Amino acid sequence: MREKQFAIVTTFTLPNRTPLSLMIIHGTGVAEKGSVMKGMISRPTQIFTERGIMSKKNPYKEDKPGICTVCGKIAFFDEFGNGTCPHCGWEMCKDEEKMGQEQGISYPMLVPVWRAREQYRQGKPFKATFEDFVNGLYFYSEMSFLHKGIHYYVMFSNGKICVGHGDVYQLYDTREEFTEKANIDGRLLKDIWDEVENPSYMFD
Repeated sequence: MREKQFAIVTTFTLPNRTPLSLMIIHGTGVAEKGSVMKGMISRPTQIFTERGIMSKKNPYKEDKPGICTVCGKIAFFDEFGNGTCPHCGWEMCKDEEKMGQEQGISYPMLVPVWRAREQYRQGKPFKATFEDFVNGLYFYSEMSFLHKGIHYYVMFSNGKICVGHGDVYQLYDTREEFTEKANIDGRLLKDIWDEVENPSYMFD
């Protein structure tokens, strides 16, 4: 037996006089196809039943089988070609090969995929080199890492590269200056990179 569906359709006029049709299904707003708000409220083809079940497939669900680009084992991908390998933990991006070749990074993992393959074969955890980290900075603008339990940030501020923790920071004018002079307690960052943990994009 098909489940019943209930809907109330009403129309609002936005401040710019654009009409907006809104479908209310069990208290959930769904903008109808053609509305200027389409996608901001919900996808227009979503259908909610009496049980509150959404029948349209979630495009971000990783349920398409494929091969991990690092370890070569079975992994699952979403509709956009992104996924996480349950075996090696690599987070795949459909553009990772291109990013690795053109920018020397990947996203969201930072380590370029070709380097990740090498690290996996050697039994090492995925970790970006100092060069990868600098490449990531120029791609994402905000980075972070841990050193001896202290969280450091690296970001652009007023055209300069700022690196530090809390209220203690250093400023550098160019990529070259940062690479050659950034330091922690007088020790060059590039020379102590083996002591650095979790170099990554600053997601939070």
